[in-house]
Amino acid sequence: MEKTVLENIQAGFKGSNKIPDALVKFIEWSQGSPENQDFISGPFEFCEAGDWIMERFLEEPEFQERFGVFGQSGDAYIYCIWLQDNGRQPVVHLGSGQGTTLIAADFTDYLRLLAISYNEDLSTEVCSPPINNEGVNLKFQQWVIETFKVTIPQTGEEII
Repeated sequence: MEKTVLENIQAGFKGSNKIPDALVKFIEWSQGSPENQDFISGPFEFCEAGDWIMERFLEEPEFQERFGVFGQSGDAYIYCIWLQDNGRQPVVHLGSGQGTTLIAADFTDYLRLLAISYNEDLSTEVCSPPINNEGVNLKFQQWVIETFKVTIPQTGEEII
């Protein structure tokens, strides 16, 4: 039996790093309807190969337990939940040869950033509005606003 997107992503979260509830809701929303699966925002896609990617980026098992992969943007960018010593789980961007960049304080803020619909890597150019608003997924924006009782800012500057 083939695993679901949620099961594949959960398999990449090790030790005490648990998948955040907001990420579970996001996956369930995106998989709940075929039209939600087609386009979420910009070049974002779910990444279901977290184990393999963490072994590639981080050789030490204790570091692998700190990061849970959930998304990707192109071949060189992955998005992870980073379990910190204090229990916080910010979202970070791991880029091939570019190091690690803190993207959002938590997964809800990451969803707000994603809903702005930048067409590029989320670790750059977020102080300006998106260049092309034609790719904005209004259904996704509305879901984020209603589900998490938040607003979607004009730029990512207030989030990153």
